[in-house]
Amino acid sequence: MPSMPRSLADNVDFFSRYGLDERVGLVGIDYYGRTVNVYFGKLPDECLEPEAVRSMHREIGLPEPSDQMLKLCEQSFGLYFTLSWESPRIERISFSAITPDPLSFPMRLGSRIERFVKNAPHTYSGDRVQILAIKSSPDGEYLNFGSYYQISPVVRSLLAMSSGEWT
Repeated sequence: MPSMPRSLADNVDFFSRYGLDERVGLVGIDYYGRTVNVYFGKLPDECLEPEAVRSMHREIGLPEPSDQMLKLCEQSFGLYFTLSWESPRIERISFSAITPDPLSFPMRLGSRIERFVKNAPHTYSGDRVQILAIKSSPDGEYLNFGSYYQISPVVRSLLAMSSGEWT
């Protein structure tokens, strides 16, 4: 597509090496920020193994992933990369997992995040369903939290495949 950044085509071989080339589920374009996120789903198990995650980080010049990141990666249902119009390099890698209890993730969270996790509104019965994304960029790692207000059939199927356990 002419409106896509050249960096997407420049990284096709990278995506293929990790078995992602036929697994694109969504593309998000930020025209203002001049970036694109390429979301991959139905990930091959090998792609989530610690050595593969380390290899991806090395290959795209990101810092070594932490133990917390490697643990979350093992339970991820999705993975996305952020690319730019300005550079051929991959700017960020993100792994996502669904959990009913993000507080069980082995990492200290601030009180504001804990309050959000415990009190996020939802319209469905049962426990709140939260999504965690651990992201890695040249500046380091960070977590994103999201809470589902409603649950679609797609999310329900992801929940059926996800254990939500962080042991």
